[in-house]
Amino acid sequence: RRRWKLFKQQMRLWATRLQTRYRYVSIRIDNIDNDILSFSKYIAHKFYAK
Repeated sequence: RRRWKLFKQQMRLWATRLQTRYRYVSIRIDNIDNDILSFSKYIAHKFYAK
């Protein structure tokens, strides 16, 4: 029982460490998605404005 609690604590610690490590990467991915979205909007506006 106590070992299971310790195991859960360790998993939570590991998960938070992973999150902080990959937060930068996920932020970069989000920025890339936003850039693609704004770029496609810009192209659509350019084409449909005529």
